[in-house]
Amino acid sequence: MQTDLPSKRCLDCSYIIDGLPENRCPECGRVFDPDDRRSYRRGARQPRWVLWIGPPRLWSLVAAVVLMTLVLKARSQHACDDVMVMVGAWLIGLVAAADYLMRLLRVRCPRHGPPGGQTGSRGRWRWLVPPLCALLIPSAMLSYWPLRVRFALSRPTFDTVVQGIQDGSHSNLGRQTVGLYSIDFIQQDRGRIILSTGCNIVGPVGMVYAPNDSPLPDTIAIRLAPCWYAAQWH
Repeated sequence: MQTDLPSKRCLDCSYIIDGLPENRCPECGRVFDPDDRRSYRRGARQPRWVLWIGPPRLWSLVAAVVLMTLVLKARSQHACDDVMVMVGAWLIGLVAAADYLMRLLRVRCPRHGPPGGQTGSRGRWRWLVPPLCALLIPSAMLSYWPLRVRFALSRPTFDTVVQGIQDGSHSNLGRQTVGLYSIDFIQQDRGRIILSTGCNIVGPVGMVYAPNDSPLPDTIAIRLAPCWYAAQWH
């Protein structure tokens, strides 16, 4: 005696796909293979909260990469924490982490099918982007490695500009590009050379060259190299 099996349903939209003229869901267009159990599911219609679970969508990957880029840029520019960037990054990071974990459930739950409704290795690269962003963003927020890396790449040019100011061969003290930084102005203060790179919500920020290897007393500074500081002043 043959037992009736539950209807086959589309992995993406739960549409019943029994007896169709072609192996494609007419509701959402998803292709399935009647001989491959992983390409469809059987049983009752999935709850709505399950239907959106799948691989990370392209728009979410783009958002994650853009957010990561903004955070890295902000942390490579400012000596002090940019509160708005930090709060925004943590909030979006929490939402992205929850979204990623929910999607990961589909990988571990056979009745929901393979991740993203895809078989083989197709689309697996999408699962690598969120963890990468999840590692880089908090590490950038909790340390100053983007600032140190960007300055290290720019230091030869900074040293050349400072040497030119000291011997009088560099007369441009206005807006200019130094290494990977855009400088608003250059000024000297108590024997130190200040190269302003902009402002954050607290005040002006920039690089300070201190020949005596001591920053200005009214600044919040991070030592990047001998005689060089990233500083926030009021």
